[in-house]
Amino acid sequence: MSDDFALDSSELDGFTSKMLKVYGTDENFERLTRAKQLGEEKGGYTAVEIALAWLLHKPFPLVPVVGPRTQEELASCVQATSLSLTEQEIK
Repeated sequence: MSDDFALDSSELDGFTSKMLKVYGTDENFERLTRAKQLGEEKGGYTAVEIALAWLLHKPFPLVPVVGPRTQEELASCVQATSLSLTEQEIK
């Protein structure tokens, strides 16, 4: 796991711990880092907004399912629908 995302495993609940074992790969943390960097370059978007925009720009039909817990998280998800990505950024 990337040092940028080091976690104290004693603070993790069972679900989070299992999810990190499955998805907490170096490749996925690299993707997260790139999404954060792109978000900063595009004017302060979050990695979540970049990820949702990336999904919405795919040529095949899909509907991302989001699970915001707060109104702020919902607003962030909605903001992603207006984010434009270039062909290079989508790759």
